[in-house]
Amino acid sequence: MLDILKIPEQTDLSYTASELDALHVNSFSYGASFVSGLGGADFVRQAAREMLKTPLDRDTLSYRREFFHGIMTDSRLSDLLKLLSKDLPSGTLYQPTGFSGGLDEVALRAERYLNVPFLLEEIVKHSSTIKACRDLKRFAIEFQSGHADFISQAHSLGRTSPPRTKMKNRTENNPDNTYKVIEKLSRYNDLITKTMIDLGRQVNTYLIFAYLCQEGAFPEFTDKPAEGHILGAYHHGYSEWMHGGITQWKKPVKNDIHWDRKRRLNLITGYNSGGKSVYLRTAGIDVLLAMNGFYALADEMTLSPMRRIWCSFDTGDAPGMGHLQAGLSYISRMRDNAAYDGSDLILMDEPAQGTEPAVTKTLAKGVIENLVYKGRFPSFVVTHDLSIVDELKDMPGVHCLRLHDFDDDVKYKVYPGVAVGGYGMRIAESLGVDPVSLARSTKAKVAGSRGS
Repeated sequence: MLDILKIPEQTDLSYTASELDALHVNSFSYGASFVSGLGGADFVRQAAREMLKTPLDRDTLSYRREFFHGIMTDSRLSDLLKLLSKDLPSGTLYQPTGFSGGLDEVALRAERYLNVPFLLEEIVKHSSTIKACRDLKRFAIEFQSGHADFISQAHSLGRTSPPRTKMKNRTENNPDNTYKVIEKLSRYNDLITKTMIDLGRQVNTYLIFAYLCQEGAFPEFTDKPAEGHILGAYHHGYSEWMHGGITQWKKPVKNDIHWDRKRRLNLITGYNSGGKSVYLRTAGIDVLLAMNGFYALADEMTLSPMRRIWCSFDTGDAPGMGHLQAGLSYISRMRDNAAYDGSDLILMDEPAQGTEPAVTKTLAKGVIENLVYKGRFPSFVVTHDLSIVDELKDMPGVHCLRLHDFDDDVKYKVYPGVAVGGYGMRIAESLGVDPVSLARSTKAKVAGSRGS
């Protein structure tokens, strides 16, 4: 069987569903679900999650990376995959219980069965030193030699009994030819389902990532330990939902993301919903893509090989536990399983939320200082507590980042430095729910009710 996806068996390092959700892998793959021919939304989401779920060994990473880079840079290869995606069978020709779909669909399926010999020939003709291309070619040659009877009948029927005829301005179905093809080839249903349809699934999976990463950059690897630089990184989920379910994509805001000896622990401050978590997810998805052989959503990326990303986000309550216990349980798992050699990246969004403010501060500072910092992890940590930042900011390897100001026109932009506090009160004042405004409005309301 052909395997160009190279999806590893699940291991202890595989990402959980909640971790992939924390990195917004679903929204990363969202755009590809609207591309005709790549499969529906469920297939796109599942394909993205399966390809990103389990960290790769060096050989598998090299295999995927070489093939994907070829797809992105060699038009002959990308055109071949697009041809396969468009013309390979996508369903069984005939079910014993009867036809599935109208004549248009059945004739199209019959035509795609007849396309198989031509598509195999196109694969064989493609010359490349890329390992995955050689695997494709070997698969095509073995199929041709092992199923010569199917190839011969498909060739013959394609010449004498085409189920669809292309006219000047339309395509016309031929029912007699369609039924003849079904009669002759339906016994190959299982063969085609197990091979050609699976080939299409694997090809479409790579084309999904090619679409999603089409404006991205080929990541370069460096021997410098625990170091990475992503220039012009942009988040994949900027969208604006309009009335009527119409989505308009905004031009992404780009940020530079760095981790190295001088910027090992990056503390990020700023107001709510301004882009702190977006910044973490941007770093996370780019590292995840790079370590799975794909392009980064950025202008440029260089990094030392990373083993795994740990993404500690407050995602709410978990079954049987509140979100404080759920968050601390994840930190406990991270403590026991992370690599303390700089090859794991930590993304942490406001740790220890869900208890008294004083306890939250004590726990959060303890986690940041005693696990993240002393564990020497490359890390990005979001906190609203400026007092924690003030206590840690002068330590070697600590770097501070802040969001744009609350009143700035440019949103989601991140700069060096520490955010200025007080934005919470400014929001309250703008809504008239700060203490002074509430006292004034309540007094007026009470007085008005007495007067009436």
